[in-house]
Amino acid sequence: MSPDEQEVCATVMTNLTESIFGFFLSGIVIGCVVGLVSGIVSLPASEIAFYVAGSMGMHAVALGLVGLFIGSIQPRVPSHLGLTSLFKAVRASFVQSESDSLQQRSRIAATIWVVALVVLAGALFLAKGYGLILSRIQSPEFASVGAAIFGLFIVASVLVLAAPLQASFGRSFEHLIRRRPNLTFMVNPFLNLLLSVVLLTFWLHATTLDEKSSSPDLPWQAVTVFMVSFVFLYVLGEWLSTKSIRLPAAKRLQLVALFLFMAGFALVLGLRSPSARVALGKDVGLNQVMMGLIRLPFDEDGDGYAAILSGGDCDDSDPDIHPGAVDIAGNEIDENCDGIFARSEVSQSTKDDSRTVRQLGFSPPYSFILVTIDGLRTDHLGYYGYGRETTPAIDDMASDSVVFKNAYGVSSLMPASMASLMTGRFPSELHRDFKETTKYMANNVFLAEILSRQGYHTAAFPSHSYFSNETGFEQGFSHWQPYKISEGRQPYVPTAQRVVTSAFEHLGRLEPDPTKPYFLWLHIVDPQPNYLKHLGVTAFGESPVDRYDHELRYVDNWLEWFFKKLRQRQDWSDSIVLIIAGTRGEDFVSEQPARLDEATLRVPLIIRVPGVPPRPVESRVSLIDLAPTLLGLADVGQSDSGRVSMNLKGSTLVQSLLGKDAKPKPILAESPRTVSSGKQWAWLDGAMKLHYDGRASAWRVFDVSRDPDELVDLAPKRPELRDKLRKSMQQYRSRLNLIPAKR
Repeated sequence: MSPDEQEVCATVMTNLTESIFGFFLSGIVIGCVVGLVSGIVSLPASEIAFYVAGSMGMHAVALGLVGLFIGSIQPRVPSHLGLTSLFKAVRASFVQSESDSLQQRSRIAATIWVVALVVLAGALFLAKGYGLILSRIQSPEFASVGAAIFGLFIVASVLVLAAPLQASFGRSFEHLIRRRPNLTFMVNPFLNLLLSVVLLTFWLHATTLDEKSSSPDLPWQAVTVFMVSFVFLYVLGEWLSTKSIRLPAAKRLQLVALFLFMAGFALVLGLRSPSARVALGKDVGLNQVMMGLIRLPFDEDGDGYAAILSGGDCDDSDPDIHPGAVDIAGNEIDENCDGIFARSEVSQSTKDDSRTVRQLGFSPPYSFILVTIDGLRTDHLGYYGYGRETTPAIDDMASDSVVFKNAYGVSSLMPASMASLMTGRFPSELHRDFKETTKYMANNVFLAEILSRQGYHTAAFPSHSYFSNETGFEQGFSHWQPYKISEGRQPYVPTAQRVVTSAFEHLGRLEPDPTKPYFLWLHIVDPQPNYLKHLGVTAFGESPVDRYDHELRYVDNWLEWFFKKLRQRQDWSDSIVLIIAGTRGEDFVSEQPARLDEATLRVPLIIRVPGVPPRPVESRVSLIDLAPTLLGLADVGQSDSGRVSMNLKGSTLVQSLLGKDAKPKPILAESPRTVSSGKQWAWLDGAMKLHYDGRASAWRVFDVSRDPDELVDLAPKRPELRDKLRKSMQQYRSRLNLIPAKR
């Protein structure tokens, strides 16, 4: 290496060393000051000295790391793009001595509006950035720090653009006034200042009062503290970097070691006190962020809580037990680590009407034909108000049936939703394995088993690669004929024609004898995510929604043929009950497993009973209610041993079939945890919906009456509503017989 190159390298290393020293030391000093002020402002009830010391140590370490990062990159930033240089350039551009008074006033007016624009853009981007970050990490403290960093980036970007914007606006004002002298009032500084303040105040006030705002309330205090700390850190860091030239290297190391020792001592002092640790963990801002980072390596089960440093996790080997968990009443397990076993406060009966269906006017036993369609959205059916003719045959059958306008599936997973439909129990109550393609064990009791014991002929024609293997759904079916498709070919094979024709061929071999009832199940998986094209079927376009509608029409065409054949049977008019149900909806998103949102959970439910007048039912029901309804129509009494063994959690819909709307009830949906996905819960109570995503340990609240697409999370603004919904869901789940999956 040449002497010149060696000199250049030495200069670079010197600049880097001075920059790192200056900014690192600045971060520790500013952190101690900010931590001291923050600790004094937020004094806890006890252990004040430990809390203040811990706050100083936390802030010193956090801002010291920020300073270390800035010091490492500062020498690589061009001098004219430094924060101080940018401020000086803006100030020089805003404050000028012009001989032309009109030009001067135009520049002042432009300056006022550029500043207003900076404030508006900064507030808007900060709030949006905070909402975006919070929706991903579900931690207001981490989100506020992230928003502050994002805000600093926005400020720096605006400072770069401020000077040309001010010059452009100033020239525009000046040009306008010279052409229209009667508009001179537009460059009055006082008038422009007053107008900008009024408009900004009105906008901020309107945004704060907007209940539909998709951005949660930004914790301005935490964000402002971090941004102000950053500015002071930067200014002091630049000053120390220039002054450190006079200090020998040994002196620099001594200063750094001294301040590091002080910060570390304060941090350890704060962490030694249990009450101070708890207070620091609950504090808003850097204290809570740093406590979370310190606890992170000790979170053995990955649930976001540690067993040490007052993290509160009472069982760090079980991810379902932590302070943020829902405590299930009656299981003698303290899931939320509060030291108290939850007890059931509600004893709501789910039993059917004590009268038999014969006493209510029905003529059992009926034969049942159950048609389930995977991925069937209610808002894409004509009867439910869709504008396209996607399902004319289903619509025609619905006009002669009882239609439940607000029916919900039990899960976003097809096997889980179908298992609840066929057992009358929630997925987490069933004996099952831990695989993604869940297998249900033989000790579960399925609807077909009970009907078979009652003398029913049972036959199933499911389509999906899932049914190619032993799944548990085959229990109770004397004729099990799945359309076996390999998993790789599943998305490319249409199923409706094969399922419908196979079922009708089998039905043709059964006598239309009311004394020999039957239960036929047809499961169709079209439309599938690939949305295949079908010759001779109405096409609507090439977008995913268009192709989805095209496949719906394909399914409907084959159901039209099937319904026509059914109407020709002798037992159609007196003994065949036809049920059409979606197992889950379709949200046109590739996320797996799908969220428990309205698009995924809302499903059609159409029940045609001979002699029962058609009508719509507006009250909410769940597919878990279908099993007790069919058992009732089969005249299987509540005391029947088979029915008792099912331990049904659903409620019969028999009264609704007769025109008596059931009382409003909450809806529970769930996707149990599997080997590749976290658990999810959804709890719909009135207009409010609580959603828990175990993958992110996130609780969200939506008003589905005003926000059916679930875009506005109300939990950050209304934590008391979130807690109320959690408690009511906990009380409901306390009545369930939860069974862990077999691993």
